[in-house]
Amino acid sequence: MTTFATKLPQGIRKLPSGGSTIANRLRVYFSESYTHPLKEKHPFPMERYQAVQKTLRERLAQTFDSSQIDVVEPRQLASIKEVQLAHDPNYVSNFINGNLSTQELRTIGFPWTEQFVKRTMAITGATIDAMLDVLVHGHPVSCNAAGGTHHAMYNRGEGYCIFNDLAVCARLAQSWQLVDYVIIIDLDVHQGNGTAQIFAEDPTVFTFSLHGDKNYPWKSRVAGDLDISVPDDISTTAYLDSVNTGLQTVTSKFLAKINPKRTLVLYQAGVDPLTSDRWGRLKMTRDTLQRRNAMVFEWCALHNLPIVTTMGGGYSKPIDEAAQAHVDVFFQAKQFHNLRQITTPDIHIYNTSTSQ
Repeated sequence: MTTFATKLPQGIRKLPSGGSTIANRLRVYFSESYTHPLKEKHPFPMERYQAVQKTLRERLAQTFDSSQIDVVEPRQLASIKEVQLAHDPNYVSNFINGNLSTQELRTIGFPWTEQFVKRTMAITGATIDAMLDVLVHGHPVSCNAAGGTHHAMYNRGEGYCIFNDLAVCARLAQSWQLVDYVIIIDLDVHQGNGTAQIFAEDPTVFTFSLHGDKNYPWKSRVAGDLDISVPDDISTTAYLDSVNTGLQTVTSKFLAKINPKRTLVLYQAGVDPLTSDRWGRLKMTRDTLQRRNAMVFEWCALHNLPIVTTMGGGYSKPIDEAAQAHVDVFFQAKQFHNLRQITTPDIHIYNTSTSQ
């Protein structure tokens, strides 16, 4: 019997060979397939991906170093076997072949189509590509202009997340023995419950989530290795202090006890803490989020850690401010990319020169 699954890549891809020198251009992965048509009045702002792409190209055109960022297509879709490294094979099969129940799809929040399957596999494939950039091809950082699907659990999806690209990426990097340890830094305003569930019994993956205390998920939270919940009315200073506390705790509880040379960082850089975000509840500015991003990049530079960024949430209305904040992450990643060979603590990755 022929199923839609037979049209997709099946096995784990062959580990590519890589160079030994640091690549000189930041890669940001983007695909037209990230945007899938939804019914009118669907709450998810699917236009966000095109808005980020447009904003990135406009800002690159305004700079004198646009050659430092390459916007590239994912090399290939994630395969079924790659996704199964982090997910129940029955769940994977049921989604790919359109056999999820109406309730399961309602919990995810998206309809099922063959094109939506390809979208899901493209997003996961792009995060895998970014991981290969930093662990095989010599890039200090690489970015996916989508992904960060942190609500997807081992055997089900929810909250607009179907497969957990962070978890798939971590499992695949370890299966290839490219790293022994993975640190997931999740600063999306929503708690990374799926990621925490998948790695609940895994001492080699450390999950750190800083999120709104009263925000989604309300009933399905799963405790991670480090969860910091913040109130809706938290001040800018207290928010940034919480980020710093989290990073220092990751250092003392995990990084100080392992070999950092065999460690990958996955940064879920959601921008839904913005004041303008329709679902965020927090009141942060772009400037604050730039400072937050800088703290993460500088912490990675201090400890000589490669980093992959995923886009995470960003639902401003209109979408323009979220798009600008997502692109801030890419420009700050470019600064990290350029400064990566500096190993002293005196590294400052702030003020993208385009903040408004």
